[in-house]
Amino acid sequence: MKAKFKKDFSHKAIWFPIVLFSVFLLLVLLCVALTSLRFAYCGGLLGCLPFMIVAYLKPYELTDINVLQGNGTIQVDQIYRIQEINKGIRVFYTWPGGKAERKRFFAVKDIDTFISTLLEINPNIKLN
Repeated sequence: MKAKFKKDFSHKAIWFPIVLFSVFLLLVLLCVALTSLRFAYCGGLLGCLPFMIVAYLKPYELTDINVLQGNGTIQVDQIYRIQEINKGIRVFYTWPGGKAERKRFFAVKDIDTFISTLLEINPNIKLN
């Protein structure tokens, strides 16, 4: 592992899905209680909940093979532009083989360290 970057949980891109999922889970539990279904029917949803929370709350990681992990995986060599917006970073990249251009948002706590680490690996990244 080359580097880990903490997520900025004050940004709505991070906490909004957690709130949305919590409301969904409460509605499911309410439906189970009102329809007198057995609680075991929701076991699959409730059983995978801890794994989903741990996967969502883990920090962004830069692996030894120059892959940025967090909301998916991105090869750092494919990143061509970084844009700083709303207490976060938007990364523009191409898929391997130059097939399609994509963008992804990262809500990181230490933006300067995040950018400098990516620039060390790929100095061709443009900053906007």
